[in-house]
Amino acid sequence: MSDLLKNQHIDKIQFGSKQISYYLLRSARKTLAISVYPDLKIRVTAPQEADLESIRSKVKKRAPWIIRQQVYFSDYLPGKPSKTYVSGASFHYLGRQYRLKVKKGHEDQVKLSGRFLFVSLVNYPNSKKVRLLLQSWMKAKAKLYFDKKLQEWWPKMPANNIPKPKLIIKPMKKRWGSFTKTGKVLLNLELIGAPASCIEYVVVHELCHAFHKNHGKAFYRLLENLIPDWKNRKEKLEKFGI
Repeated sequence: MSDLLKNQHIDKIQFGSKQISYYLLRSARKTLAISVYPDLKIRVTAPQEADLESIRSKVKKRAPWIIRQQVYFSDYLPGKPSKTYVSGASFHYLGRQYRLKVKKGHEDQVKLSGRFLFVSLVNYPNSKKVRLLLQSWMKAKAKLYFDKKLQEWWPKMPANNIPKPKLIIKPMKKRWGSFTKTGKVLLNLELIGAPASCIEYVVVHELCHAFHKNHGKAFYRLLENLIPDWKNRKEKLEKFGI
């Protein structure tokens, strides 16, 4: 990748609160191409005659995809620190950021209060136990919240003989959710950290797949009818980085 980037112009765009820098290369090609590399560098190859504003506009349009690729590759960067489970670490829950406070207590428990996540441990300190307690707490909260949204939105779907989909929650590296061939809604555990409106968008998106398997016109008509502002919610989730 380093050889490819020699003598290339560096440009940047603003996407929400995030600034995206990329290497811009002019070539004889007729269309614009964007590549994201495992070291998180971005290269944009554009036609010689393309004006800069047009290039920036196209890069901005692809910004959500660029960010998703960087998030994916970041998991494989050498020396990437793992998430810490000590006092001061930050965690997201329903779109808000909370600080972790670990303390000795009479029982092992997790409690949300103000802008803090309090974890009490009988055997203090024990970061492994903190991790297990927090993961269990997040999964329980996700199960309650996701299921509530599924129960709320399923009756709003088109009249049908389809049984209400079963909910499955699990960690997923590259997807927010999916609708399985066996009729189950699979949601990423990490979604519990996203804003409520974004979670709702993903739930409804997957429920729409119970009626339309592919992302065709009929699928988007149904989605738009149910959540007219789905594009804004999707963009918000992409910027959030789940």
